[in-house]
Amino acid sequence: MAMIVLFLFTTAIVFVDTDNSQTAFFAVTITIVVAINAMCGFVQGGGTGVAGSLPKRYMGYNVNGMALGGILASIAQILSLVGNTSPADSAFFYFMTATVFLCITFVFFRLTLRSELYHYYMSKQTSMIRKRGQPKENIPKASNWEIFRQIWVYALSIVFVFWVTLAVLPAVVVLVVSTSTEHTIWTGRLFLPVACFLLFNAADFGSRLVAIRIPIPSRFKCITLLLTILRFVFLPLLMLCNAHPRSHLPVIFDSDVDFIIITVFFALTGGYLCTIVLTQGPKQVREEHHEAAGSQLALFLGVGLMLGSVSSYG
Repeated sequence: MAMIVLFLFTTAIVFVDTDNSQTAFFAVTITIVVAINAMCGFVQGGGTGVAGSLPKRYMGYNVNGMALGGILASIAQILSLVGNTSPADSAFFYFMTATVFLCITFVFFRLTLRSELYHYYMSKQTSMIRKRGQPKENIPKASNWEIFRQIWVYALSIVFVFWVTLAVLPAVVVLVVSTSTEHTIWTGRLFLPVACFLLFNAADFGSRLVAIRIPIPSRFKCITLLLTILRFVFLPLLMLCNAHPRSHLPVIFDSDVDFIIITVFFALTGGYLCTIVLTQGPKQVREEHHEAAGSQLALFLGVGLMLGSVSSYG
């Protein structure tokens, strides 16, 4: 609810003239950004934990929603560029859209917590514990360390997935320019929004759907970890595309097609492995600990985002 209030406030001040109070406006903006990101981490951890306590397909729906959000953001950016709207109008459109989706999500999340499905699986976890012969008040809770020992492979995997992704997206890919000599709207302002962000999010979404249908079995979890490590190869591949300015590395992939192919495979591997980790990870522990395992994976997802953001400054 607090996130909705902050987004409403941000939307309301879009058209406010802040030229005479730039320092105060900057301080307020930074404060709001920090608060929203902190709340986002809390919501993501709680949502992933809840999804982890439900059957595997519900975690799949959860991760698919993340990718779908990226597609909607990309489409909104393209519409804004095609419509030649002013920066203020674009900002208002973005923040208002985010606010509407937050409200919808909040309503459906509350409905989920009241649903028979949710209460069935929550009560099932409790009954599973009681079947082991202990009353509820004497149930020994597994420590975070004990849970981590069972999911550490998936925890490291999710760190590597988002570390690699955030290290170059958007920091490196936004520097890539079209190699075409034709000066059109495609090779200009629509090149990155379409060739990179829209295609990336679409491929990411598609690969998550595939991962639900064709997962890597948990007995091969070390292969999952290996594949996430191998994704580091995309760092030099993307840096060797036609990114400018550049001082040291040559341009090896000097074709728009090369860049698009690399970006699509980058997205396919990231989305697929992310889904495998988040759907398989919570199932490595006892059923009554699924929610805690899901929350831990969300925590390590945040670690990956942090490492990727820090690496992008290099």
